[in-house]
Amino acid sequence: MHAIEDGYLQGLIADEAYRVHQEIESGARPIVGVNRFVSEETPPEIATYELDAEGRDLQLKRLAKVRAERDSATAKSSLAALSRAAEGNDNLMPKLIDCANAYCTVGEMVSALKAVWGEFQQPVVF
Repeated sequence: MHAIEDGYLQGLIADEAYRVHQEIESGARPIVGVNRFVSEETPPEIATYELDAEGRDLQLKRLAKVRAERDSATAKSSLAALSRAAEGNDNLMPKLIDCANAYCTVGEMVSALKAVWGEFQQPVVF
C-alpha cells in the first residue's frame, strides 16, 4: 500500500511511458501512420455530435420526471446502504444494482462514493 500511496508505481509507469515515447519519436519503435508510412493527405473532417438546447431540455425534463416518480425513500435508503458498504470491504455491486433499481442516477451513486472515499488526486511523480 505504501508503494501506491507514495506514487512509486505511478513513477514506474511514467518512466516507462517516457521511454516508449522517446523510442517512437526517435523512430526506434516504428508505428505505421505515426512515424512510418505517414500520409501527407489532410485527414477528413469528422462530424461530432453536439447536443442542442432542445435535446438538453428534453433530457433534463425526463430526469426530473424519473426523480419525481421514483420512491424517494427507497432511493435514499439505497444510497445510504451504498455509502455504508463503501466504508467497509463489502462487495459494492449488489448495492449499486439496488441503487439502479431504485432509479438513482449515476451522479447520485458517484456522489455517495465520493462522500466516503473522496475524489482521486493524481500524485505528482518526478
